[in-house]
Amino acid sequence: MKKILVVVVVLVIVVAAGLYFYNNTLLQAEASIEGALAQQDCTALSATTQVYLAKLGHKDISRFDPALAECQLYQQAQSLSADTAAYQAYQDYLTRYPQGMFVAEAEEASLGARLSITEGQLQLGQFEQAAQTLADLRSVPQDVDTLARLDELTASLYLARAKQAAGQSDFSAAQAIYLELEAWASQNNLEQARDDAQRGRVANLLAWGQSLEASGQVFDAAGLYAHAINLTSDAALREQAVGLLFANLITRAGQAKPDAAIGLYTSALGVAGSDAQRQQALEGRAQVYLGQAEAQTKASDFLAALKILEGLDASQLSAGLQQQATTLRQQAIDTLAKSSGGQSQAAMDERARALCAGEQQVALPIFGLDAAVKNIYLSGLKTEDLTIKGMTAATPSEMRVVVCVNGRQKQVDSKTAQLTIYKTVPGVWWKYTYNSLALVGYLKKTFLAFQIFWDVSIYDAVSGEKLLEKTLDGSAPGPLPKNSLYWVTPNLQPLRADVKEDLSNQYGDPPMLSELFKLMKEALAVVK
Repeated sequence: MKKILVVVVVLVIVVAAGLYFYNNTLLQAEASIEGALAQQDCTALSATTQVYLAKLGHKDISRFDPALAECQLYQQAQSLSADTAAYQAYQDYLTRYPQGMFVAEAEEASLGARLSITEGQLQLGQFEQAAQTLADLRSVPQDVDTLARLDELTASLYLARAKQAAGQSDFSAAQAIYLELEAWASQNNLEQARDDAQRGRVANLLAWGQSLEASGQVFDAAGLYAHAINLTSDAALREQAVGLLFANLITRAGQAKPDAAIGLYTSALGVAGSDAQRQQALEGRAQVYLGQAEAQTKASDFLAALKILEGLDASQLSAGLQQQATTLRQQAIDTLAKSSGGQSQAAMDERARALCAGEQQVALPIFGLDAAVKNIYLSGLKTEDLTIKGMTAATPSEMRVVVCVNGRQKQVDSKTAQLTIYKTVPGVWWKYTYNSLALVGYLKKTFLAFQIFWDVSIYDAVSGEKLLEKTLDGSAPGPLPKNSLYWVTPNLQPLRADVKEDLSNQYGDPPMLSELFKLMKEALAVVK
């Protein structure tokens, strides 16, 4: 009996110890599960629950089922790599557990997945879907980082749409999109997006220009290249634009008429980005000038040829072009100097006019080239005197001096006379029929006397130096009429042809030509 009692006591002790340890383990497991729930640690919750079931064999854990199910749904969403599937899984979680343990994390992950979906839509060209997604996301409050990401994606949407339009050769539409992006970026102070828009505009202009140029629309293409140059501050893009514009201008110049070609080469000089480009434009323009000068020389328009060559800066040209310019210029000068044609006469007239007017003028090197003949150009005096003709230069090469004669008259006397005026009955001779005279009346008239002078200035036709200056005096005028009875008609004409009364102003004779000849010879003797 005593032995049985001992065995019972031992059993009770063993059972009690087992229950103690079992209950203690159960409490520890439950505490671990509660801890995992408190920390929202689904991994720990799942592991602890599995231990609880395996070691304790206790299956009454229904109170943990909701937490386990929520963890399972959330972890499933986390495990998905596809953005669309992950986004839908997070949305399912948020719908089922609006107050769940992982709402904040699920919302953030859902937003990230949706942003990734939008980025994928942009890559696939699904612009309408991407635009709608961005609009939806902007319609609800977002944190600063998310708003910045939305700005990046919006800019990317603009750029992708513009590139697609350009890829379809709709450069006008692409340009409009870039402009829209630039305006939006400026409004929102997005410097990077604004810079991207400007670079995109420039690149689009260049592609547009190349497309036009390929179809033969070179003039329109040049306008786009020039616009791109003015628009960009990017060195690489500007260099590309300059290269395209320069090549375009040179092509156009070869196709254009001379005046237009000169303008195009001048434009090319304005945008040349290298010494080689500048030299190419200079020499291209020079060749057009030389071609014009040669054509004008062949057409006997030597003045036009020389004017063209004067505008040509040969110092920056190759030796061959310099020699060509020198040859053409000398041909025009030689021909013009020895010609008596209209252009040579016009050049002589202009040189004389300028010297006589006291104007400073760079003279064409066509005057006085004939060392064996030194003649004059007479300005301001018209005469048919043979002696003067023999001294007059027929060509610019013979024109050594310019004689300027400024004729003027000076009043040296005046007198007022009273005239008694009669007239006769028509057809009746007054000498035999005195009574037929009829008195018209009396008239007082002032008569003037003038002396003529020549102010002579003589210039070196080549240098423009004044050689001498002198005034030559003409003869004194005749006597003026006195008070008298004049048998005249009312218009002061004598009644008879043998009546010689001079009822007019009196003028002396001009200076003697011999005095002018003497001055001319003195001037010719001075020049070398």
